Amino acid sequence: MQFYNVHTHIFTMNNAPRRFLELYLPKWAAHSVDKITNTQVGAWLVKKLLNTVGGHGGKRYASFLEIGKSSSQNDVFRHLIESYEDSSIKMVALTLFMEKLGADASMSGYEGQLEEIIALKRRYPERLLPFFCIDPRWKNDGAAILATTQRYFDRKINVSGKEYSPFAGIKIYPSTGFYPFDAKLMPVMEWAAKNGVPVMTHCSYLGGIFNNDVDFVKASLNPYDPYDRVYYDKPCYISGDKKARVNNQRSCSYFLEPHAYESMIRYFAEKGTPLKICFAHFGSDKHMLLEHKKDQTPQKYYGVLADKNWTAQIKDLMTRYPEVYTDISYSLTKLETHDFIFEELRNAYYGDRILFGTDFFMTEREEKEQKTYTHFKSRALKEKNVSDAGNAWEKIAMLNPEQFLKSNYYQT
Repeated sequence: MQFYNVHTHIFTMNNAPRRFLELYLPKWAAHSVDKITNTQVGAWLVKKLLNTVGGHGGKRYASFLEIGKSSSQNDVFRHLIESYEDSSIKMVALTLFMEKLGADASMSGYEGQLEEIIALKRRYPERLLPFFCIDPRWKNDGAAILATTQRYFDRKINVSGKEYSPFAGIKIYPSTGFYPFDAKLMPVMEWAAKNGVPVMTHCSYLGGIFNNDVDFVKASLNPYDPYDRVYYDKPCYISGDKKARVNNQRSCSYFLEPHAYESMIRYFAEKGTPLKICFAHFGSDKHMLLEHKKDQTPQKYYGVLADKNWTAQIKDLMTRYPEVYTDISYSLTKLETHDFIFEELRNAYYGDRILFGTDFFMTEREEKEQKTYTHFKSRALKEKNVSDAGNAWEKIAMLNPEQFLKSNYYQT
């Protein structure tokens, strides 16, 4: 049996923006921390500090310090696979375009990050399944983005007489400053739908990376939607907090809200070439628990559907569109979510489209990868009555990922 982890990261701080920490801390603190962490002792001290007083964003950066500050992608990947008792489990590693966050460019450049992971694919042709991140700001137009994407996917890696495509899927991260329906991404989405190439999108409420440029965020909220052929004119910049980065984070939720994907999903479904898309994190552990407990307390969320939590929005899309998936990455480190996950796996409409993923190495501050994997797997093996599988582990980590990943570029 072949099992998969569909959501991991192995990029390093060399691939992140030079002023990345300014997304989470004031400039003066970010500069000091960056200098101190150039040594192993300094990185250890600051990691401890951020885990204690840095809030959610600071703790997230602490994960970079723990693993990514002075490691190569090869070192990070070895750290990952050595955490698993299953020496054949395949890992989806998501590349990430981080050059336009309002925090400077990276040391390696995005192309440098890609070349590093392609070299690593040659070393682990079977176990490593990289996803190729696209961003509308990467190239001048949609045709150039498509041509570059095809060129990377069509490159052949020959290992012991067998050929592999370097990449197995597409990754997008809209909260960094664009909508999923961006016109410049439309040609790539057409190509992905035609070839069965899966798309993975970050989708965690107020979680993860956002754009740090106030003017850019304000100017990007109301673009033309080429799928619905209307202007997306409902969002407005959310201000009110003294910290600009907090206002940016809240406003960037508009780019990421599940509702923003519907015109694109509906377009390809009606065209007869459905686009396989996975909403990572199932909306966030907090929203999963809100949905599980059927919390009736009135709440207002940052998004167009201000009264509907993001897990509920994803479930609605999955119910109506059989090509929509979700994964449980990061969220599964919260043990309270497990009952909800197993309950949803039994859902007749979309239980076969929930995927196992961990979000390594972002989760290291919450729980070590080995513990996350073994704890969830042991519980999943005991969960029976999940339709086409003997247990929940076979369903969520084998059968469901196989149908998501299969494409013209990757045969499961």
